[in-house]
Amino acid sequence: MMSLENLPGLYETEDTPFDEKVIYAVYTIPYLKNFYWLLAEYDPEEKIAFGYACLGDELMAEWGYIYMPEVESVDAKHINHFKPLPFPEAKKMVDSLDDLL
Repeated sequence: MMSLENLPGLYETEDTPFDEKVIYAVYTIPYLKNFYWLLAEYDPEEKIAFGYACLGDELMAEWGYIYMPEVESVDAKHINHFKPLPFPEAKKMVDSLDDLL
């Protein structure tokens, strides 16, 4: 399992196009379809990540800053067995998890 502290810092990948960003950590609410956060960067002092968030509606999903205590407060689970993947592959992996619901 990759610790959030091992992710690139905020802004370290800002010059990388979204489709080429590497996702290092995934959080999901397993019993809710299309509720997940794909993390590419993290600031451990501020507890803020940068990544892609889908909160139940794929049409409204977007890249942005994510306050991790808020994610943890809604009982989101860290996918421990996730290995870093480029964004398109990480999204396919999460979509396949949702297909099991």
